[in-house]
Order: sequence, then C-alpha cells, then structure tokens
Amino acid sequence: MAIAASSLPVSADPPESLIAGQYGVDLARPLFGAGGGLASFAVTGRPGLMAVQVQRRLPARLRVLQTLTTGIDSLLCPIAHGIGPALAEPGWPAGGRSGYFVICAAPPGPSVGADLRPWREAELLDLVLRPIAHALDALHGAGVTHRAIRLDNVFQAGGNPVVLGAAWAGPPAALQPAIFEPPYSAICLPAGRGEGVPGDDIYALGVLLLTLALGRPPLAGLDDAAVIQRKLALGSYAALAAEERLPPLIATLVRGMLAEEPEHRPSAALLLDLPAARARRLAARPSRRAQHPLLIGGSPIWSARQAAYLLATDPGPAIPALRNGIIEHWLRQGLGDAGLAAKLDEMVRHRAAEGPTVDPAADALLAMNCVALLDPLAPLCWQGIALWPDGIGPALAASMGMGSTEGSASAETEIARRLAGLIAAEAISGWAQMRPDRCDVGALRMQARQMHAVQRQPGQSGGVRRLCYQLNPLLPCASPLVEGHFVAGLTELLPALNAASGVDPARTRPVDAQMAAFIAARSDRRLEADASALTDSDADIDGALAQLRLFAQLQNQFSPQPLPRLAAWLAGRSGVLASVWYNRHRRARIEEQMHSLAAAGRIGPMLDLIDEPAAREADRQEAQNAVDSVMRIDAALRQISTGAPDRADLSHRLGQEISACLGLAALAAVLTTAALR
Repeated sequence: MAIAASSLPVSADPPESLIAGQYGVDLARPLFGAGGGLASFAVTGRPGLMAVQVQRRLPARLRVLQTLTTGIDSLLCPIAHGIGPALAEPGWPAGGRSGYFVICAAPPGPSVGADLRPWREAELLDLVLRPIAHALDALHGAGVTHRAIRLDNVFQAGGNPVVLGAAWAGPPAALQPAIFEPPYSAICLPAGRGEGVPGDDIYALGVLLLTLALGRPPLAGLDDAAVIQRKLALGSYAALAAEERLPPLIATLVRGMLAEEPEHRPSAALLLDLPAARARRLAARPSRRAQHPLLIGGSPIWSARQAAYLLATDPGPAIPALRNGIIEHWLRQGLGDAGLAAKLDEMVRHRAAEGPTVDPAADALLAMNCVALLDPLAPLCWQGIALWPDGIGPALAASMGMGSTEGSASAETEIARRLAGLIAAEAISGWAQMRPDRCDVGALRMQARQMHAVQRQPGQSGGVRRLCYQLNPLLPCASPLVEGHFVAGLTELLPALNAASGVDPARTRPVDAQMAAFIAARSDRRLEADASALTDSDADIDGALAQLRLFAQLQNQFSPQPLPRLAAWLAGRSGVLASVWYNRHRRARIEEQMHSLAAAGRIGPMLDLIDEPAAREADRQEAQNAVDSVMRIDAALRQISTGAPDRADLSHRLGQEISACLGLAALAAVLTTAALR
C-alpha cells in the first residue's frame, strides 16, 4: 500500500533543502532498479520512501502529479515533487547541478524482471493480475493511465502480490519497450506516445502476463522495428504467443488483452471478474491479407496496415509509389479492396491538382492522410516521425534539447525541424478530420490553431521555444545562464541568475532568447508584454528598459529577497539606460546612484531611478528648452549672416548723408562768422 504523506515523520533536514518542505534526498544512497529505469535515491530519514529523478529533457507528468493526491493499493503513487539537491554529473564542477524529483513509496522488493522464471497460472492470477487490475481500476477511475507496465517496473517481495511501479517522473510510455506497446504506440517517438487510453495499460499487462508465463520475453533478439512489423503482419497475439504453450485461462485472457482495437480489450474492472472476462468474446475482424506482397524499398507488404507503416516510417520511396498509383493498384488487385483503393486514388489526385510536384509540406500532408486512411488506429505521422497530439510537447522537449546543455534552440535537431513543420501546417486538424469517430475534431482543431499562433509570435519571446515551454509546465529553462540550476518556474529564475557563475557581466546580457521564451510562457499578460519587448541588442534603449522593468517585476512578484549580484550585473550595463536622460551631469549622477542601489540587491528602486516619469518629463522639458534657445540663437545668427550686404549699403548711404550735413553745417558756420565780422 502506498504511504500517505500525513503519516510520515518530519525530517530533520534544513527546510531549504527539502522537497515540499519535508522530504530530503540522500544522494549518497542510490536505490538501483527501484525507479523503473530512472535514477532513484533514498529519502533522508524515511526508509519507506524514495525520490525518483526527473530527466531534464523528459519532463514529469504534472497533470497526473496534481490528480493523484491519495494512495492506491499495489501502486507506488506520487506523494510530492519538487527541486532537490545538486547531483554530481560528468562534465560539471563539484556540486553538479540541481535536479527535480518525485517522491513516492519505495518498492517492496526487486522487479519481477530481475530473476525471470516461469510463473504458475495461480500465481499469475492471484499475485499479478488481480492486484494490478485493482490498481488500474482505481487509476482509470481517476482519469489517469499508467503507461509504464513492464518487467523492470513491477515489483514483488517474497511470495506477496506484486506492486506496480511509479510512472510519474517522465512522459507517458517514454521508457516502454516496443513489445509492451500496441503498434500504434510503439511506432511513435518515445516521448510522443501521449497519455493513451486505459486499453493501452491492459495491453501492457497482457504482455506482462505472457512474459511471466513463459519465463522469458517473447521475440527476444528482435529490434523494435522488427517487433512492430511482426505485430502488424500477424496481429499482436499471434506475433507474441501463437507458437507458445500457455495455460488455457492465461491464453484466453491474454488473447483478449492483446486485441488490436483498444475498445475490444477488457477493462480493469472486468479482469477482476475472471468468469466474465473468460466468457467475453468479441469478434475482431482480422486484417485483410493480400495473396501476393507489394515490394517497396525491399520491404514486403501484405496488408493495408503494413502499407501505412511504410508510409509513416519511410516516406521517401513510399510517396513516389503512392503518386504513381502502385499502392492503389495493389489495394485494388492484390488486396481486393476496391473501396479503399478508390479513396486513396482520390487523395492522390487531389494532391496532384494542388500544385508543384516537389512540395515537402504537401507531400507530408498527403502521406499523413493516406496513413490515417489505410490504418485508422495509426497515430499522426509526419515526414517519417509519428506521435499522438498530446505528445507534441514532450517530443519537442526531447528533440530540441531544451532541458539540457547538450543542445539549444539554435541547434535544432532534424526531428525538431519536422515537428515545427507539423505545427506550422496545423497538421493535427487535418489528421483529426480523417478520423472523426475516434477523436474530438473541434478540440484538436483548436489545439492546432493555438500552437500555430504561439509559433508565429515574433521576437525572442515567441516561436517554437515558447511553445515548448508552454506545453511542458515542468520543463526547466535551457538558458546557459542558469544551466547549473533546475529552473522550472519564475520563482527559481532570479535566484539562479543571481548565483550564476562563470559569467562575464560586462560581455553577457542577463537575458537571452531561451530565457525570454521561458518567461513569456510562464508569466501573466503584464510580464508577457515586457518579455515581448525584449531585443537582442544592448544599444536598444526600449529593449534595455523593458529588460530592467521585467526583472523588477519578477523580483517583486516571485523573489522578494535581495539579489545583489544580479542587481550589480544590471547596473554594470546601465550605460544605455542612463542615456535616456539628456542632462549629462544628471546622467553621470544616475549611473553612480545605480551602482549604489545595486548593492542593496533591489531592482525596483533602480527602475524607479531610471524610469521616474516626473523627473524624466522635467529633464525632457529642460532639454527642449535648451533646444529652443539654441534654435533662437541660430536663427539670429543666420539673420545677421544673411543681412550683412544690406546693412553695409545702408551704412554707406547714411555716412554720405551725414558727411554732407556736417559739411553744410561747417559752411554755414563759416559764413555766419564772416558776416558777424
């Protein structure tokens, strides 16, 4: 039984090193094999608990962690989750980088795959089927799928009933071998398999029963592609168990649990009633098989589902065969399905009428639609990759390397490029329209439009980076500035920046494209506006002011503690900010005050100093007055300069007139003097 959090004693570890305030991770005590393929560690002072480490590029299932708030018998349920201590990793300095952990009950013993042996029928029914069916019934009733039933994630102590392992610290089915997944899931990118349906857990349980009954994995030695091909060619049960001797009841149950259609598999509740489960018979239509195979690229194709698989995984040689009518002819003549051939031919003709022969996006849409037509169970297939719509987020995170230092958005992988093309084409909407009876077309159309809208947003805060963060709420920020920390939310961002090491503040901006996208994806509308105003240039005054305003708001809302190193980092790059002021003496004084305020670690007062409306208006008015005065002086000087010849002529005339007047006055004086004598 899962351990309830309320029944656990409080750890003596300091609160700042605890997950959810009470669970400490003991990195010195790894629990090998307990995490079902993920690293796990003991919890300090809690012998019945373990901490499962989340891989940075494969985010945990947040919705499930929020939904499973109570324990379920025979299942290792999550108790808490959060950022834990730093793990030592190759290539990292001492202390490593912090990680994210999911706290849950520790397994009671080793996995059933640790020492495989053939199990008796009674053991399989009493110790495996019933306890897991009970757990799945409760889990499915809560609207959650497990998606991690496999040999290394089912545990047993002695002769007790088995316990189903944890499945919450990574994307659903990301670690599942192809043998434990139906073909429509096994074909997908591991991170893109999605939550699936309850029938997918029943399928994996059926494979588990079969494996334990045999005492060895079926189809051992075949790679995943060969396993999928065999299942598509023969059907899952025939591919895995047709040549094996199984106990009659187990064979009957497993046959139903491995049905190709999810709705044909028994529910977990029905498996608890063995007579009813055994009596249940559903007439599943076998796949139509051609008398002669179709050979494309050296692969023999016997059924429409196999043709769909080739189009989905290797569209290079398949699309020309589609255009040339080879597949349509084989469907009509070899498989004898004229109706399916006619629909396929209509799709090909529609594509030919659309435009140029060479158009990768149009060809991808054609192949996607043809796969959905040939195999209604198939996932969304695009340019050689397959995934379910709710797996796009984890697939983006895994392919772009957004949670690790090995990759960045500037070095997208080929898979990430194809995923971006899928989103830009709103392919989810077209895929949904091809299978309206199997999905909510309206909801998927809205999802496609919303993802495309985010992808189209310009600037550092938009694009595929932002979409990836929005679709993965627990994905850490991939900015190299905070790579030593697990920054999953805005609460951790500024402290991580404040503690950044190995960064030259004079040469490095405190926010880059990854961080801008992360902030925009995690913030409200007010913060989003400032994130959208960010630019990649230090010379852009508006962008620099938006940066300071953004950090001030982040500190005010999420990190009220002093951040002196970050504040000094911002103050050291305040030259462009001070340039918004016109008065040189005031500008120099403001730069000096910025450094003084930075010592207190408060970004808000630094913003107020730079962006004080009244003072900036007075400074602007003073500058305008100075400009007006200079303009008046310039006008006077121009007037003086342009009026000099006229003034010289006037002076010449006035001089002549004055000289004449003076001469007449002198003559009059002489005459008067002479007369008086």
